[in-house]
Amino acid sequence: MLDYNLLVSFRPGKEKEAEDEIVKRSMDAGETIEDWNVSMDPNLYLVRISGDPKKAVQKIARLAMHFPDVFAYTLQWIPVDEWIPSDIDAVNSAVERYAEQAEDDTSIDIKMLHTCSSDSGRVSEMFESMSREGGNVKIVVRAMGDTASISMLKNDEMMDINEIRERTGMRAV
Repeated sequence: MLDYNLLVSFRPGKEKEAEDEIVKRSMDAGETIEDWNVSMDPNLYLVRISGDPKKAVQKIARLAMHFPDVFAYTLQWIPVDEWIPSDIDAVNSAVERYAEQAEDDTSIDIKMLHTCSSDSGRVSEMFESMSREGGNVKIVVRAMGDTASISMLKNDEMMDINEIRERTGMRAV
């Protein structure tokens, strides 16, 4: 799991269709997929693309802005900066490290996409206290079992098809 650099969530029960869509949309954006696998987290593909995953997602998001209807099965495309242990201390430490790397005038919005432990109250408290709404940078953590991905992303470096569909006046999938 530690060498995958992109997470792609998909609609429940649409694994095969999402797989086809990932391949087609990546090719449309000029990206090469080296490997992919369904994660232990339901409805999530782990993908390894050659090149910079942030730039790839920017291209895929531009494609989605022009042709949102070709994204019928995949929901979010999120680059991965690194993999960390999913225990609370490791997540706290990594989030603090990423927040320190942000420029002083940067507004940060921290997103925890899946709780990483039975002690989820502490995780939620920590993320709420560090979050500054309306951030132009997002620190995104996605926990999967004993491992979590973490990324620091500008607003255009992750893609949520339902947000794009909403902006273009379309119904969410």
